[in-house]
Amino acid sequence: ARVVGGSGLDTLRISALGGDLDLTKVANVGAGGPDGLSRIESIEIIDLQSDAAANRLTIELRDLIDMAGMNLFQVNGQNVAKHQVAVYGGSNDSVDIDLSASGWVQSTDTVVQGGHTLVVYNHASAQAQLLIDQTMVDSGGVI
Repeated sequence: ARVVGGSGLDTLRISALGGDLDLTKVANVGAGGPDGLSRIESIEIIDLQSDAAANRLTIELRDLIDMAGMNLFQVNGQNVAKHQVAVYGGSNDSVDIDLSASGWVQSTDTVVQGGHTLVVYNHASAQAQLLIDQTMVDSGGVI
C-alpha cells in the first residue's frame, strides 16, 4: 500500500484513540527521489491531535527525507532548501526521535502554520527540517 499526498501541503492524520505511528517500520524505497517509489510520499504534515487520546509518532531522518518535499514551509519569511515535515499535537501527544544522538538541533526560530506554533529542528548534516508543535515541546513530548 502507498499513501501519496500530491502537490501542496498534505496531512496524514492519526484518528485512532491512542494511536502509534512508527514510520521507522515503513520501507524507505524512494529515498527522497522524484521517482514515485516511496511508500509514504508528499506528506508534509502529521497530525497527532485529531482525538483526545495520547498519540505517538516515531520518525527518523530517512523517513522525513523519503516522505516530504522541500521548501514548503517558510522560516522567518524565507523558503528553506530542506525536506520539511510539521508535526501537530497536543500536550499528551509525543514524537519519538532521539534528538541528541541523531543530529537534530533545535533552532531559535518558530513557524506559525495552520494555527500551530511550531518549533524548528534542523538536522546537522542533512537538508532536513522537523517542525514540532510547541505544545508538545513545552510538555516534554519530544523524546
